[in-house]
Amino acid sequence: MVKCIFNQLTECQSREDYRELLRLSFYYLGEELPEKNGFQKPGACHRARWNAKIIYFLKMFLFQSQFELKETEISNLEHFALFIIRVYLKISYTSTDTSG
Repeated sequence: MVKCIFNQLTECQSREDYRELLRLSFYYLGEELPEKNGFQKPGACHRARWNAKIIYFLKMFLFQSQFELKETEISNLEHFALFIIRVYLKISYTSTDTSG
């Protein structure tokens, strides 16, 4: 999965939020990017795009020590993060059909 994400990062992404999602996923997997990257502040959260929600979710998981979360919430965050990394990313970034 790391190789797949890295390959997608080297390609030109049409939207900056796509690139940010890939970078956050790379960090979640414990990898470091060669270039220096900071975290972006939250932007608009549109109903039609759930990428923004996924980005916020991964940030919550990565910065969980800065929140007061219950063990069950942390466990739920981890399960959803694994779903995003293992299923959603590969399908959404390698799909040839972008119509929906």
